[in-house]
Amino acid sequence: MRTHLSSYLSKLFAGDLAAFGGPVTDEAVAGYIRGEQISLVLGYSLGIMLANACNAAVLAIALWHSHDRNYALIWAAAVVGGALPVGLKARSSRRITKPHFVSRRTMHRLVRNAFVLGTAWAIVPVAFFANASNGGQLVITCLCAGMLAGGAFAFATIPVAAVAFTAPIFVGTAICLGRNGDFVYLLVAILVVAYGFVLLRGVFANSIEFARRTIAQLEAERKVRRDPLTQLPNRFAFSESLEGALNRLSRLGEEFAVLLLDLDRFKEVNDKFGHPAGDEFLVQVAARLQRCARETESVTRIGGGRICADHDKSDQGRRRIGNRRAVRRGFRRTVPDRRMRDRGCDQHRNRAGSARRQCAARAPEKCRRCALSRKESGSGDGPLL
Repeated sequence: MRTHLSSYLSKLFAGDLAAFGGPVTDEAVAGYIRGEQISLVLGYSLGIMLANACNAAVLAIALWHSHDRNYALIWAAAVVGGALPVGLKARSSRRITKPHFVSRRTMHRLVRNAFVLGTAWAIVPVAFFANASNGGQLVITCLCAGMLAGGAFAFATIPVAAVAFTAPIFVGTAICLGRNGDFVYLLVAILVVAYGFVLLRGVFANSIEFARRTIAQLEAERKVRRDPLTQLPNRFAFSESLEGALNRLSRLGEEFAVLLLDLDRFKEVNDKFGHPAGDEFLVQVAARLQRCARETESVTRIGGGRICADHDKSDQGRRRIGNRRAVRRGFRRTVPDRRMRDRGCDQHRNRAGSARRQCAARAPEKCRRCALSRKESGSGDGPLL
């Protein structure tokens, strides 16, 4: 029970929309969705942080003649000092290639930062509203309403972050209005709750629709970037991966290696055994190369019998991918031609392996299947490629 609750909370604070009735996804797709969400937030983080700094300066000016002026200046300096570095860092992160996977820990940090910023704005009505002038109270009211709307906009695709940002402001507003016994303030509190419900309802609806669109887009991109025969990334995906690796090389100095493989005599396989056998041969080669590759390496079919493998960041991995013996070990066994198992002439189809090789030595032109001897193929008694 405790493990299940811990897992649920981890998904909840990671922005997993399945916790809110959204589509259920595996971790790879969820990480891709998180990447899209983070990319959107980073896109306008600088503008939002500048707006926070501007609002803090406006509040300090509005409370200049208040008894809480010093506290307001300290608060405004803290908000400006925290918002500007975050905005500049987000702007620099935006220049980096958009990640295809974002971990839960990154989303946890985003939710934590949203909560901290929301708590900072929740202090305003609690600490400064009572002693402010009528104009100062109006400014505080407008700032709180604007921050609620801005938080809903900024985290429109991440409900948990939107809740983490707006909930403290709602609580601070409720405390501020509750300390005054005027009936008008009670009406204002009802309006705040109603507006907050509408905002969060819109955030949840938008985020679920965003997740569905992202999943559909991911499936379409996978089909475009995937070779339908071998299920390996195709030339288009390789070009994108290579461009990203070159950008990281020029910007960060991250080196990478590329190994290009060309299957010799592949045309002869198609000519002798037909295209179905050639297709199975490519599938077998792709599977063996994937078994040779590590998690940080990718195998791509460029086209025809050309397959490429690439690796980045690890010197050990580059040595491995450049080591021909590692690839040779994956191809010590010959590839069985399962599609040719039931093909061949009636005279030689049912003969044992040794008899088939004798037939191949005597009359290779009578049966393609029997003509492929151990000497030509390497080993095995069955049909081999």
